[in-house]
Amino acid sequence: MRVDLFYQTAECRLVPEGDGMRVILSAGPRKTVQLHAGVRYDTEEYAAVQLGLDIPLKTAIPVNTDITLRLGKRLMARGEITIHPRSFTRPTLRYSFHRNDVDIYMEGERDYNILYNQFQAELIPIDFDLRHFNLQFGLRWDYMHYRNKLGSETSTQVSLKNEHFSSYRAKMTYNSEDNWNFPTRGARFQGEYAYVTNDFAQLNDRAADGSTQGKAAGMSEVSANWRMSFALSSHFTLQPMFYGRLLFGNIIPPVFGNTIGGNWFGHYVEQQMPFAGIGNMEYVAHQFVAAQLQAQQRIGTNNYVIVRAAAAQQGDELSQLLDRRTLIGGQVAYYYNTIVGPVGATLGYSNHTRKAYFYLNLGYVF
Repeated sequence: MRVDLFYQTAECRLVPEGDGMRVILSAGPRKTVQLHAGVRYDTEEYAAVQLGLDIPLKTAIPVNTDITLRLGKRLMARGEITIHPRSFTRPTLRYSFHRNDVDIYMEGERDYNILYNQFQAELIPIDFDLRHFNLQFGLRWDYMHYRNKLGSETSTQVSLKNEHFSSYRAKMTYNSEDNWNFPTRGARFQGEYAYVTNDFAQLNDRAADGSTQGKAAGMSEVSANWRMSFALSSHFTLQPMFYGRLLFGNIIPPVFGNTIGGNWFGHYVEQQMPFAGIGNMEYVAHQFVAAQLQAQQRIGTNNYVIVRAAAAQQGDELSQLLDRRTLIGGQVAYYYNTIVGPVGATLGYSNHTRKAYFYLNLGYVF
């Protein structure tokens, strides 16, 4: 009730009555406009600020509007409207603009930089929760407008064309972890399927001048990640994680290609996957699966030492996953958990980049 009807507080009391119980529900005042703000700094994008405005509308059927703005090397503006009817779903309409400034690396060396704008509209008619589960079905439209590509003469030649895509999407998440940044028990799972087209049915292969070179069935994307936390003591936790992303289709637009690097999923681009030991974003093959083992040691109340080891296989086809060399990486990190987010540093190395990298993070990730 508190979430769906926008009450700041809500409580339930059971009062004995005869042979049964009376349920008494009481609620505090309705929610009002809320402003959220966050600041972060890291050694790749430097400083960034994010502002959010949450506006509940006083309507017969509860409606919530949310406006978010991110300022920094990457700019993002997003607005969404969510309806909360007295049913199992919360229909949502969302529109966002991203101005991306992304560096692409190859085996640890910066290969090129891409500047592009991404316009995205999304309709999610089905969105409902069941205990720790959330299930969503929706339709999304993306338009990519490339502003510039900077690189040396030896840079990888990636065809960049202004084009739009429409996709059908289904996503399921499960989260029973006890802490977002430093969990000690529980599990987290996310699985997603997307069928990507540019005419709601097929995918066109376009040349740089915009002409159509051929048509094929849409691209299918299957992605998943699953992390579990096992507390071996009050201070020490082991966290195995399995994840991957598989792309199927005769046409795979480069903008949807698999990328790895960094510590988080979807940090610079939506399809980015983390990999211990690789600090910057790099493209990998269309079929990618990985496993990671993390050891987390808490020292005192808010100090954490984290060690990660990861291994991955990749291939152009599922049958070729074991044909290439196994990617292996590791990293060690120290973080202090503060009221404004984790503050710490990471040192890593992999057999793909063959060199160490250092990363400093101050604040929550956004």
